[in-house]
This record gives sequence, structure tokens and C-alpha cells, in this order.
Amino acid sequence: MGTVARMLALIGLGAMIGAADSWIRPVQLRLNPQGPAESQVPVAAPTPAPSGDGAGHAAASTDKEPAATNAATAKAAERLGLEITVEQAKALYDQGVTFLDARLDEEYNAERISGAQQLTTAMFGLSEPPAILNMLDPAAPVVIYCSGGDCDASHSVGIRLQQAGFERIHIMLDGLPGWKNAGHPVETGPANSGG
Repeated sequence: MGTVARMLALIGLGAMIGAADSWIRPVQLRLNPQGPAESQVPVAAPTPAPSGDGAGHAAASTDKEPAATNAATAKAAERLGLEITVEQAKALYDQGVTFLDARLDEEYNAERISGAQQLTTAMFGLSEPPAILNMLDPAAPVVIYCSGGDCDASHSVGIRLQQAGFERIHIMLDGLPGWKNAGHPVETGPANSGG
């Protein structure tokens, strides 16, 4: 009877440890791949950045050659999947697509993609949904990024967004380091909290 009691005690202890671990680190679901048509966004061809300071969110181009316009139209037919490159993300950025930074406060306030809004997995654990969700259209595309490499915060936020009904989620795999290495716009310092 002593051996059975020990086995039951070990099983009970294991169940308690498992429950505590699940409470501390919730099970990470997998992002659903996006559907073939409606959930993917066509992307226009990226325009070359002006040689200036790169300020501003969208590149302005008023004089287009017919060949360049045709190439841009052909490129616009390209469909994006769940995980995208920095170049694909930049094309979406130039179109005014919302960028969401999944990194923690300290990282976000130090440096982020210009105009990006912060949305972390911890914000989904609050008693009320994150305020940013009320400002976003679930049918509109969003790009989520974190620190790239081994960082999976962007995927975790993507899962939460899918659970909240968002359909057009794109994750920039190389994250902020890839964006910066490409010379794309970033901003530093604490973010404005007016929103």
C-alpha cells in the first residue's frame, strides 16, 4: 500500500506542477495559415527610397513611367502569406498598413519602427481587451514584428489577434533588426501615450 500511495502522490504532484506551469506559461497555439484569397493582401511594388532623410510614413511618387507603372501593377498581384520579409513589410508600410510591435515596454520605448503601435501578449491578459484592438479593423491587414531571430512574441500576438477575429496578419520574420539593417525609418525615445 505504501508504493501505491507514493505513486498517487507523485502523479498528484506532477498534475499540480503541470497546472502551475500552464497557468504561468499558457499553451501557445499555432497561427492558422491564411486562406487562399480573402485573407492575403496584394502588395504594390516598393518604391525606391529618396536619398534624403527618409522621413515620413509613405513614399510619394508623382512622376511614374509607363513601364514602371506596369511593373508595379504586376507586382501588386503578388499575394503575401503569414510570414513576410522586410522588403514585403516595407511595401505594406508604404501603403499605410498598421505595424504592431510585440516587444516589451523597455524595448518599444527605446526604439521602434516609425508609427508602430505596441501590442504585447501580456496586454491580452488584462481584464479588458487592449485599447488598440478598438482602433483596428479586423478585416484590414496588420504587420507584427518583434526582435527577429529566436523571438516568438510576434507569433504569440498573431495567435491572440486571430482569436480576436483578425484575418490578415503578417509577421515580419527579421523583426526590428532586419528593418534597421535595411535602412528603413525608426523612432527612438518613449512613445507618445496620447491614444
